Amino acid sequence: MRNRLLGMVLMGLCVLFSCFAGAGDSVPVAAPVREVRVAAAASMTHAMAELVRQFQGKQPGIRITPVYGASGSLYAQFANKAPYDLFLSADTEYPERLVKDGLGVSDSLFVYARGRLVLWAATNVLKGVTTLDLATLRDERIRKIAIANPKLAPYGRAAEDAMKQAGVYEAVKAKLVFGENVAQAATFAHTGAADVAVIPASLAVAPAMMAKGRYAEVKLDGVKPIEQAAVLLTGAAQHEAARAFLGFLKSPDGVRILEASGFACSGGK
Repeated sequence: MRNRLLGMVLMGLCVLFSCFAGAGDSVPVAAPVREVRVAAAASMTHAMAELVRQFQGKQPGIRITPVYGASGSLYAQFANKAPYDLFLSADTEYPERLVKDGLGVSDSLFVYARGRLVLWAATNVLKGVTTLDLATLRDERIRKIAIANPKLAPYGRAAEDAMKQAGVYEAVKAKLVFGENVAQAATFAHTGAADVAVIPASLAVAPAMMAKGRYAEVKLDGVKPIEQAAVLLTGAAQHEAARAFLGFLKSPDGVRILEASGFACSGGK
């Protein structure tokens, strides 16, 4: 009797364990999250936050990890095998060079946005001046003008070129202070380290900048348009996931976000 009871208990335990094992087998194993590492121009800092939020809402299995900097600085990292999947430049020249050097995938390259340049000033600067334009830079109250390093940042080059076209460059060049990228140039003006900044509209429309200052668009007559291009890197670890994010940039949702962030877009054409 005792042996029979022991046998029944052991059989019950076997059945119980087999049920647990079966239940475990039926639980789906979550697919690992794929990380897409994006080297993005600093002009994209504000826009990327919303792009990433909405894209990951649609694609929860993909995590976008952006790193920001001047396009020229980021470009220099690729030759050293920096571990990125995508490059969102502030111009077309650097991505085209990557394709030429075999570091970028040619059929992935496209212009995702056209940049706008603005003159930004804090509300306590230039009191009584109702109209901001490049001629305003001559004002003796302006002692420091922040722009991005023209040697590394397309917007810095555009800022210098625009000043030359407006005929004010020689008069104000001694006032120029250079940020490593456009985000740093914006920070100089925002914190008062510079009186004004010539920066992308995409940074000027950020809430912190809007709350503290005002801006006016700079005419780019005679200046090369600021076309921002994206490219998939040949060394990308996540080609498929990276292409999915590029597709989102071209989509109506992506274009809407970029335009709301101060860019002009053509839907990735």
